[in-house]
Amino acid sequence: MKKWGMDAGFLRSAAVLLILGMTVGAMVVNAMADSSAGRAGILSDYFLRQYKYLEIDMSGLFLYILGKRMKWVFLLWIAGFTVIGIPCAAVYVTWMGFAAGVLFGIAVLKLGAQGILFSAAALLPQCLLYVPAWMFFLNGIYVWNSGRGGERLLGSGNGTARYFLLAALTCLLMALGILAESSLNPWLMKQVLRIL
Repeated sequence: MKKWGMDAGFLRSAAVLLILGMTVGAMVVNAMADSSAGRAGILSDYFLRQYKYLEIDMSGLFLYILGKRMKWVFLLWIAGFTVIGIPCAAVYVTWMGFAAGVLFGIAVLKLGAQGILFSAAALLPQCLLYVPAWMFFLNGIYVWNSGRGGERLLGSGNGTARYFLLAALTCLLMALGILAESSLNPWLMKQVLRIL
């Protein structure tokens, strides 16, 4: 881990916050089961039947996802220059856990055990790129913001230049994830919906 500048304290804290967020998300779905699951239009029988036949504009979807994902990279990176960098990263990790908990919770309520397959398909293959990108990025913010940026962020050297490099590498990984989400994920979802 040290070779890649990964901080063990950060990884432990991020795992706890992610699990906490997922737990709270699943509990919220269970507490509001009658109202929220019934309004989950994206998981309605009608939507699921129609999705199999949709024609996806991949370039439009790519640009839409690009705007949604990259704004958070930019905002968190800017926050990393300030004292609120670590709290913002913690809130973001917790929010991502919460969102995953809600997704899995509603999917299981609407689709039963098949909801787990649906949720896994909704997150693949892009999460294979997003998760390492976010771990690397948020760890970089943590290391930079805890006053050790010049010493440990991606090795020795100019800390500020390496903080800019962190953003560039994260954007590259995120762009690959967005490409997977906009091109491969719709195909995977159609295959899973044929099974369901």
